Amino acid sequence: MIIELPELPPPLSACFINVFPRGRAASPRYKAWKKLIHVTLASRLNRDRDGAVVSFSNPVQVEYHFRRPDNKRRQDLGNLEKATSDILVSLGVIEDDSLIHDLRMRWGSDAAVTIKIESMT
Repeated sequence: MIIELPELPPPLSACFINVFPRGRAASPRYKAWKKLIHVTLASRLNRDRDGAVVSFSNPVQVEYHFRRPDNKRRQDLGNLEKATSDILVSLGVIEDDSLIHDLRMRWGSDAAVTIKIESMT
């Protein structure tokens, strides 16, 4: 399965904020990114006869290809992984991100993010 995201995820440091007295909460930037991805991809995902998203429930191999930000800003690939993995769960593509048993990340994509998922069974 190949999925393309229209926008880079926020880095991990920008995904959550401290909210007194509750504790940690999703940041407005992270919420906006998640909403954009859901609106953009909801109709494009593979679905079964009942309309449910075809989901991986066994271990998977995942490759993330991120479009490199401009030369003025450099991001750490590792900081982009968590939000990207979490959106796969949120969309119902994989049941849980603990099912990612082989993860590869690299710079280089025409889309903001290209995700390749393969079952390992």
